[in-house]
Amino acid sequence: MNDAAARTAVRDLLIAHIPGLIPDNTLAAWDNRVPPPPGDYCLISVISRVRLSTNIASWSPDTQTLSLTQAVNLTLQADFRGGLAQEWAEALSTLWPSQIAADLLTPHGCQPLYAGDPRNLTAAEAEGRFEPRWLIELSAAATTRFAATLDYFEDVDLHTYPQL
Repeated sequence: MNDAAARTAVRDLLIAHIPGLIPDNTLAAWDNRVPPPPGDYCLISVISRVRLSTNIASWSPDTQTLSLTQAVNLTLQADFRGGLAQEWAEALSTLWPSQIAADLLTPHGCQPLYAGDPRNLTAAEAEGRFEPRWLIELSAAATTRFAATLDYFEDVDLHTYPQL
């Protein structure tokens, strides 16, 4: 599972089960000086990937493919902003470790593990205005897969030379 797929999985969960979150205000964290949407919104980003085990390798001689699977603990961050930020963060902290989240995330290739406690990061903005901001970290088990086509041979003709 790559970062984009992880963000999409969390986004789908939020839009499906938390009132007020819609595609227009539930976004992957922006990269290129894109302004925030108007009103309340949520930003989703991947903040770490920790390997959980050694790779699992499988070889398929029929397709000449070596497949590698890596188990990772994926940590995502949901950053809620606006008047509904606290309500949304608390809803997600309750929803994440549930069967609802597990069922929705399974087709995306990950499983929710646990949610951190929502944190209040409200701060003064320009002109002394305060914008409510709540942040929550989510942990998920995911797998990353990689496949490589390799050349191999099935038959070899060996010639030995006499020893001198």
